[in-house]
Amino acid sequence: MYAGERVAGLRIEDANGAREIRCDYLIGCDGRASAVRKRAGLDRARRAPSFDVVWCKLPLPVFMRGVVRGCIGRAHFAICFESPDGGLQLGWAIDKGGFGDIRRGGIEHWVGELASSVPDDLAAWIRAHMDALSSPFLLDVVCDHLDVWNAPGVLLIGDSAHPMSPVGAQGINIALRDALVAANQLGPLLLRGSPPAELDAAAARVAAERLPEVQEIQRLQSGPPRLLLQQTPLARVAMRTLVPLAMRTGVFALAFRRILPRFAFGTTEVELRF
Repeated sequence: MYAGERVAGLRIEDANGAREIRCDYLIGCDGRASAVRKRAGLDRARRAPSFDVVWCKLPLPVFMRGVVRGCIGRAHFAICFESPDGGLQLGWAIDKGGFGDIRRGGIEHWVGELASSVPDDLAAWIRAHMDALSSPFLLDVVCDHLDVWNAPGVLLIGDSAHPMSPVGAQGINIALRDALVAANQLGPLLLRGSPPAELDAAAARVAAERLPEVQEIQRLQSGPPRLLLQQTPLARVAMRTLVPLAMRTGVFALAFRRILPRFAFGTTEVELRF
């Protein structure tokens, strides 16, 4: 909803019918398929990484209780962990657009492909409990960012402004950090009833403050899939020789310890000052 060229609120339709909600400033935090982004004219073509993720769930084996395992298979990789409801959650990364061909072979075929990406104990469990597989869905992975997060009267944060890769599971953390910075920048001005130009300038400062961290985390997220899913001769050699060597010698563990704090605590100091 606009007042002149400025966003002034929302028109929504729910069980109670259509209505308008007016606001002093609109924050778009409605995810990677953001309607606010589209309506505000901030949408653009997305850069999609070269992989998708198939999520599914199975009963939890005893040997996976409290365990998280990353598994490298034939040009695929998977992550397996205990879900909050006590099941076995599997995330299987595959070439973008490739699930249709895999699925056309039937459930036994694609579950067999999934099983080939995990160690023997997990593979045997997956095959034995194929009939109990539930909640499969395909996550169309997008990992990029807008350079401009705001338009007159509206600011985008979280996946609305920068869809994050599932690698490292950082989408919610980064979105919360966006929200803190947005509160710091816009909160005092809104309380004072500041003029629109000041609000828009503050919204622009949110993106300026947050973009460096978003870009760094997305850079870190792009590394593992780019290495593990490439089909070039060099990548295949790396998968067969260099990756196992790095795992045996502890190079991977060292790199993980260095990178993990950036994922866990961010690359910049963010705190609520408002």
